[in-house]
Amino acid sequence: MARPDPRMVPRLPMARRQTHVTWTQGGIETTEIHSLFCDDMLNLDALHLLVERSEAISEGRVEDTRSGDRLFGSTVITLNLDSDCIRETAGQELSERLKMTLDADARVHRILSARVYREITRLVGHRASESFDSQTRYVASGCTVKIHADFDMPVTTVGVVGE
Repeated sequence: MARPDPRMVPRLPMARRQTHVTWTQGGIETTEIHSLFCDDMLNLDALHLLVERSEAISEGRVEDTRSGDRLFGSTVITLNLDSDCIRETAGQELSERLKMTLDADARVHRILSARVYREITRLVGHRASESFDSQTRYVASGCTVKIHADFDMPVTTVGVVGE
């Protein structure tokens, strides 16, 4: 049996999957200037302000699993240390110090989780559940620290009328 000529075989359409992407830019404007580190401790007020003013991009999709619909996605939050709301001089040294502190300080998790949850609600709206699992990693580069959060959460279908 002869092989078919590949130029004569009709192409199949590519697989398509509904994916949602959102992009936001921080909306808090302030004239206060905070020090990011006070007595070698991270200033949570300054971090909160920096996180709220940061840019974020999120993507995700809802998958049908055995346990119900789940949202799988990721969010990248970019902290600009050259911001006018912090007192320290921005640079690689400050971004590396912040990266190490974010990774080691357990108090930071609450601030970052709140921002990631708001990004999730932008993706799926009222279908978002209250709890989600996430894995976070940090990348320092120049005057920025990027926070990569991969998340997984169950989504509700109650009261949803078609998408």
